[in-house]
Amino acid sequence: MSHNNLKIGSALPDASSSIAVNIEDLNDVSVTSPSENQVLRYLNGTWSNTNLPFESIFIGEGASQDYSTSSASSTSSGAVVEFYDSSLINTITDASVTQTSDWVQSITLGVGEYVVSAVIGLTFSSSSGQALFRIYQDASAVGSQGIVGYDSQDVGSRAEARISITSGTATISVKLTSSTSANSVASQGNRHAERSFLEVRRI
Repeated sequence: MSHNNLKIGSALPDASSSIAVNIEDLNDVSVTSPSENQVLRYLNGTWSNTNLPFESIFIGEGASQDYSTSSASSTSSGAVVEFYDSSLINTITDASVTQTSDWVQSITLGVGEYVVSAVIGLTFSSSSGQALFRIYQDASAVGSQGIVGYDSQDVGSRAEARISITSGTATISVKLTSSTSANSVASQGNRHAERSFLEVRRI
């Protein structure tokens, strides 16, 4: 019958003229492996599923926690910097955080585009002491360099990177690339936990 010739996208009516329409039946919609907390985004003439905007991870509650309670083994060049947070925020659905006793060593991210920012607050035995640090994607340094110095006003220069992961996963960490007169892990005190943070934003 002629009234059954009507269709919506690729969805056709049944014998009673009812049409059950799935979102993928629409001509300008392309949905691939939908998962919880995804949304539709319009780009280049097509609606497609993507992760929620403004997904983020934030580590750094500003607690007075001695760096000696971390699992860090060194404050020398090449050392991984750890970040303290007893209740970190993670709204990136496919990300995982590696931590020991609330000290975070690294973050594993899935496919996507991200901006990663970090500030560290290590202490030094000399007024001329300072450390440079970078964000690492697996074994490679990426983005801009941060610096921290002896005085508290020398804390706040951030390292920042835009990271693109096109397949699989990547491990994100922060490492010292240069270190002069840094106190040992055992002698660091609370400044690093009080002043540092690590933030990941999915864009």
